[in-house]
Amino acid sequence: AVVLSIEKPFDKEALNEKIVIGMTLSTYGMPRLDVIKKDYDYDKVKYERAISLLISEWEELGNRLNKCMLTGDLADYEEVIHKFNTTLRRIKLFKLEKLLIDKKKNIKPGEAVPEKEVKKISSVMNAYLNYLKTTN
Repeated sequence: AVVLSIEKPFDKEALNEKIVIGMTLSTYGMPRLDVIKKDYDYDKVKYERAISLLISEWEELGNRLNKCMLTGDLADYEEVIHKFNTTLRRIKLFKLEKLLIDKKKNIKPGEAVPEKEVKKISSVMNAYLNYLKTTN
């Protein structure tokens, strides 16, 4: 079960963001950040730094994924997925990994992926990014 807190007072945008995060985590899985914490012997300073690096990586790779889909750059998409797979496996996001691998089939070199598909991936990536930012 995914539990997200909503503090009062809240605005509609914050509520919507929490709903999107909750739906994304329910659909594609909860990142297992305890793996990262354990790797750093639960030293808060160290694992918070590691999660900050994960956030930076997520931002960079998410932006590259969008660009690849918008430009039809299949080679770069494959490179991004290759780099990202290790992280996704480490934090046990196997369904997200499968989603990104399956989306590769929709990319035709030099042709933009339909905007609806780009928005879906972007929304999922942003939901995880927002979740990571709130758990750090």
